[in-house]
Amino acid sequence: MSWLKTFGKILGMYTLAWVSTLLLVSLLFVWFPSQNMTAATIVVQNGLFVLISFLAWHLWESDSSIGMGWQDPQWKTQFLYGSVCGFLLIIVIFLLQWISPWLDITQVYFKPTLLYPVLFSGAAFLCVAIGEEVFSRGYIQTLMVRQAGPGWGIAITSLFFASFHFGNPHFTWVSFINIVLAGLFLGLARHLSGSLWLPIGIHLTWNWTQSFFTPVSGMQFMPREIVSFHLSGPSWITGGNFGFEGSVFTTLVLSGAIFLLLRLASHVKASS
Repeated sequence: MSWLKTFGKILGMYTLAWVSTLLLVSLLFVWFPSQNMTAATIVVQNGLFVLISFLAWHLWESDSSIGMGWQDPQWKTQFLYGSVCGFLLIIVIFLLQWISPWLDITQVYFKPTLLYPVLFSGAAFLCVAIGEEVFSRGYIQTLMVRQAGPGWGIAITSLFFASFHFGNPHFTWVSFINIVLAGLFLGLARHLSGSLWLPIGIHLTWNWTQSFFTPVSGMQFMPREIVSFHLSGPSWITGGNFGFEGSVFTTLVLSGAIFLLLRLASHVKASS
């Protein structure tokens, strides 16, 4: 019965979040010019993720929101560590692609006119990072770990997280695997640190740095990439129009990152 109750909560909130998003975005078409709809949709969708997560927690759970990992006295440090980590992961993926025979850099472009799009995309990705992490790692994962333990709880949450991206353009089976792996890595970061701010930082710079090179999860956030290149290999190797998240290089990097995180946790546990 407790399993059914937990899944009922999660599926109910998941459905409510997406239905509310669709309804409000439909209304926004009346108020916002079409060119501003991307920004409006991001703010509405992730604002609803946060609102619904905290509302559900306070209505149905017995403890305070500190259980979601949001209230952390060291949140600035955790956020900084996460931001550095997300940046380095994308740089490693890019460097692996660069030394491969399938990517040739054609131009490095940055002019003052790109400053606003860079800052705008950073703000958008911060909204995405907070909204998706509060909803998935804060609400869903916390409930699932309590119900099924860390292993299954993080794994099931990662599948929910990957499902957020099913409707994205150019979604492939490699994209699905990589987003599940990203969910596992973010989930481990949340579980081992006890803080939501570590995965929020990772999520922010993972997306933001990626936007300097490619589309992010199949979506274009910048008017043009800062580093332009020609891809000559199959999309399952290069990522194609989905971006780095559609590449097997990302599969390798995320698998290695998960392995290192688990080894670090094991070492810390053994020495304590």
